[in-house]
Amino acid sequence: MLRILTALEVASLFASAYFGFKWATDPSGNYEPWLFLGGLVLVAAELVRRLAGNESVKERVRRAIPWIRHWLNRPIIVPHQRPCWWHMGRTSDQKPAMQIVGYWYVTNHTDSPVSILNAHIASPPVQGHVMVKDTQSDYHGSYPVPPHATTDLHANFWIEPPTVKKGKDLVVDVVFIDSFGQKRTLRKVTFKSDEKRKEQVFSPREETVYDLTHDVEKEVAGVLKDEINRYRKSGRQHGHLGSLHAVRGDQKILSIYQDSWSTSAAGERQEIVSRPDEYRLHSENGDALVTRYKKLTQSDEKAVFVDALLSRLDRSKEYYCVSYLIVYVLLRIGRLKEALAAAHTGLIRQKSLLDLLLNRKPREERREQHQRYGFSDMLGMINGFLRYEHGSLTDADLDQVEKFIYGLEEHTFRIGEKISSIRAFRLSSSLAK
Repeated sequence: MLRILTALEVASLFASAYFGFKWATDPSGNYEPWLFLGGLVLVAAELVRRLAGNESVKERVRRAIPWIRHWLNRPIIVPHQRPCWWHMGRTSDQKPAMQIVGYWYVTNHTDSPVSILNAHIASPPVQGHVMVKDTQSDYHGSYPVPPHATTDLHANFWIEPPTVKKGKDLVVDVVFIDSFGQKRTLRKVTFKSDEKRKEQVFSPREETVYDLTHDVEKEVAGVLKDEINRYRKSGRQHGHLGSLHAVRGDQKILSIYQDSWSTSAAGERQEIVSRPDEYRLHSENGDALVTRYKKLTQSDEKAVFVDALLSRLDRSKEYYCVSYLIVYVLLRIGRLKEALAAAHTGLIRQKSLLDLLLNRKPREERREQHQRYGFSDMLGMINGFLRYEHGSLTDADLDQVEKFIYGLEEHTFRIGEKISSIRAFRLSSSLAK
């Protein structure tokens, strides 16, 4: 052993001298790495040769090898998909204390089982309780982690007195100790406060139909409420608009606001259908209201009917999610101009002074899932109407719609392109006659 080390030292010494000479005579050559390597081998060989004859050093190395092996084979602990949290609770004597709960995944990458025996928070020093999920069942307890397996790791702690206020996050170092005495320290683990202020979900007040005094308004509100229920079940998340859809003969087209394109016909007119007389938008609820309006004989009843629809084009009311149906009915009875004016006032979120100063879009309040896209769905309905029933719209209607979408920050689908396509289609059709 000593002869080999001596020979290695001599060889590395000559190699270092050789590369040092080459570097001195040819500075542009790449000799520095070889010179460094030769010197490193020389020093390492000398250290090993000196320590090899020292019995105390040999014993220390022998004892250190198992420790090093266990240290390298420590379990791997990574964050769980469930967030860590803390809650302000109380002890048995009613003193405030922080309950801290953490979730992780633990992986044993060795060939023998390993257990997580304990856990503690580094500062303030607090002991915790550890539970490991059994890989063969849904039970949690002091189960070992089998070789080459991953399972859930759960730990909880109590800190008394509290170190942070309610609503604030707790950031600490968590230390786990395995069955071989090795420590795994997780730095700066964040525990979210479960009392953190949550953004309030805007929930409009529901209207009670029985409180309405006029029978016509009751009918309108009742149908709109039914449409709300239909939209909940078959709304934007499904690509539909409640009871509203397009029909062509026996074919039903549910997603009327989405456009389809064919690259093979890229140069052809695809924004609108070329035979609008074969298509029609249909809604059981919407068409029922249209029929009811046409059967009204008194002008005051018709005024109540129209006002009942216009007054419910409001983003603060529960009917916001069925704005598409309200505008659909008003369009059918020839009140498109009034519908668009009411939509502009009631559906578009107005900018605050701060929004104007920062030149930004108004912040949308958090809403329930079915109440998020009222204005967008109304534009989608118009987009579908232009696509399938453009023949029933006058030139004045097209002008009103184009004026309405001008300058909107909301996505307007392809309404502008459809209006241009309809005008070109009408011109070409009139010249062909």
